Amino acid sequence: MNSSSDQERKLDPKLRQKLLQESRNPLKGARMLLWFSLTTSGLIGLLIMCLRVFHKETVGVSDVLIQLAAIVVCGGLFWVDRPRDK
Repeated sequence: MNSSSDQERKLDPKLRQKLLQESRNPLKGARMLLWFSLTTSGLIGLLIMCLRVFHKETVGVSDVLIQLAAIVVCGGLFWVDRPRDK
């Protein structure tokens, strides 16, 4: 079966390296976008709560803790999943 070895020789080395990297770490771009958007959502929620407190409205402590947990967890996942230079 020479067809698979022929295909390997015809494949551009840069493309092959990129495909190997994607197979080791699938959907990395989509995960990074998800972690970033969830962290940003938590930050916006916390900002809105701070504005409500500034305008003398009551905000539940549990709501603030949920927003802080979302920021810490999703921000941590964003940090762990970031691309690292060798």
